[in-house]
Amino acid sequence: MENIIIQSQNHSGMVFNWKSESNINHPDKYNLIFNNTAMYLSEYEIAYLLEFTKNAINIYYNEGMCCENIIHDKRVLLETPIKNLSFIVTYDELCSLEELLDTAIHEIKISNLLSSLGINVN
Repeated sequence: MENIIIQSQNHSGMVFNWKSESNINHPDKYNLIFNNTAMYLSEYEIAYLLEFTKNAINIYYNEGMCCENIIHDKRVLLETPIKNLSFIVTYDELCSLEELLDTAIHEIKISNLLSSLGINVN
């Protein structure tokens, strides 16, 4: 674990990238581990997945499954920015993934800002 920089982590997964010496070929790529699957995504793709996640959460609300009416074991299709890869997830998994991705995006933006100012964040 000393060779990675964790951008975000919760009970459903984590987003991290390799430290500079380990990630020379793709410093702008991040590893997302979710639902027993590892994906290698850019910041843009993580943001895109976050939008897909928010859209899937809205499906619950549009179908009247929100608040006290949520059926926690009902599953919906979650598209990903990776062609031919989708997940079937519950509401709880969607909420957890949304938190994970939202935190990761914020951490990545802060890290990029600090790097552009010449501040080493590793």
